[in-house]
Amino acid sequence: MRSDRINLELNGIRLNAFYLGKDLIVTIRGGEEHLGAVAVGVCYGAEKNKSNASVISLPGHKEDSLVFPIAARLSKTLKTNVCVIAGIHFEKPTPGQIRDIVRNTQSLVDRLIERLQTE
Repeated sequence: MRSDRINLELNGIRLNAFYLGKDLIVTIRGGEEHLGAVAVGVCYGAEKNKSNASVISLPGHKEDSLVFPIAARLSKTLKTNVCVIAGIHFEKPTPGQIRDIVRNTQSLVDRLIERLQTE
């Protein structure tokens, strides 16, 4: 049976996920939380072995480069439709801090996939 809600955190980045019917909703937040970008990953094909993603980003926000590949990966790996919503803001992050945010987010996504595949 699927968990009602999954809450994961790593170094100030929080990932929450829940199913809306058969579709998966994922939020990724950190620092000053807000709505930065939304991506929808669609799983399709006779064997549900293909995926595509579409993204909407608010002007001036850069979370689109984060949510697009996550939505595509989750939809293909989990064979379901996925909506990924992200809003992460840390004041004047260095390039190293940005790499850490991306790496931490990917680690959380890995943990989410592992958990959902074992349920």
